[in-house]
Amino acid sequence: MNYRVPLFDLYFEKREIERVLKVLNRGWITFGPECERFEREFSKFINSKYTLFVSSATAGLHMTYSACFERGDEVLVPSFTFVSTVTPLLHIGVKPVFVDIESIEFPLLSIKDAKKRLTRKTKGLIYMHYAGYLRNMKEVINFCREHKLILIEDSAHALPVSKDKYAGTFGKAGVFSFFSNKNLPIGEGGAVVTDHKKLYEKLKLLRSHGMTKDTFERFKKSSLYDVIDIGFNYRPTEIQGALACEMLKRVKKDNRKRENIVKKYRNKLLKYLKIPFDETFPSSHYIFPAFCKNKKERNNLRKFLLEKGIQTSVHYVPVHKFTVFKKLYPGVKLPVTEKAGDTELTLPLYPSMKKEQVEYVIEKIIEFFNR
Repeated sequence: MNYRVPLFDLYFEKREIERVLKVLNRGWITFGPECERFEREFSKFINSKYTLFVSSATAGLHMTYSACFERGDEVLVPSFTFVSTVTPLLHIGVKPVFVDIESIEFPLLSIKDAKKRLTRKTKGLIYMHYAGYLRNMKEVINFCREHKLILIEDSAHALPVSKDKYAGTFGKAGVFSFFSNKNLPIGEGGAVVTDHKKLYEKLKLLRSHGMTKDTFERFKKSSLYDVIDIGFNYRPTEIQGALACEMLKRVKKDNRKRENIVKKYRNKLLKYLKIPFDETFPSSHYIFPAFCKNKKERNNLRKFLLEKGIQTSVHYVPVHKFTVFKKLYPGVKLPVTEKAGDTELTLPLYPSMKKEQVEYVIEKIIEFFNR
């Protein structure tokens, strides 16, 4: 379907295309100098000691969980998130313990609820910065310190956003996504950032089969290698690296465009929809979530907007409500998360969105409520 206003759209500048073409003409397209350059530039960008560029955020979470937790551990996780926040835990035999969100107005993991779910097996907490909004992290950090929990940030939505520090740098590690609708949209890709050298060295091994030298190092020195850990193949390509280096240059500029659209939505739609957070919260403005009165209203509004050529989405169906998780963990009740999942509606938001498109979305939502 050709949408008059899609949920998101991409554009590439001439210099970004030219840099990718240089990689193709060079002939070395697996992990190499472009990826290494991106790691250095991203560390400076996010103010982290170490960055590990990976093939996806899911891969980054899988590696990080593998390095930080052991089979039989329990880890506190939100259910109001994308499924890949949770699934890598199951791959390593760790039990996800679902935690409710605070409220519709503040749909972030509730520390109060997390306290009720602690057991002697609890070893970590995964904190997801929903929609790119960054809370005051002191309560989260103090909770983890008090109970000796490893804090890992799912920062897939949060590039970049800061409050004293950047999202992704408060815990032991932070994981970012570069999927095609994210703030750094290179198609597929992700990064793990950390200030912990031992963790970085472990992750570097895990990224490439547990080998002591990766392909590019062997190419440069024509040397042999050893395998000293059971790893994965989570390397990105030089094409991803080249594109990421160039697109990183405009992330902050693009985020300002996103912010201006969010302000227009908020100013015009507060009368009709419940909009979480407020303008005082720092955000990357990855998505624009809004909440309806109930599930019926949400679904009717989605249908109406679709008929008008406007694409919307839902962020998210709670993870614990999916079929496989209901079988694995029956009886999970998270009332606030479930209400959020039933009523949330995500409106179109992307840097190249035209003024006329924003106004059209606003006009049609007002039309729906004034019928």
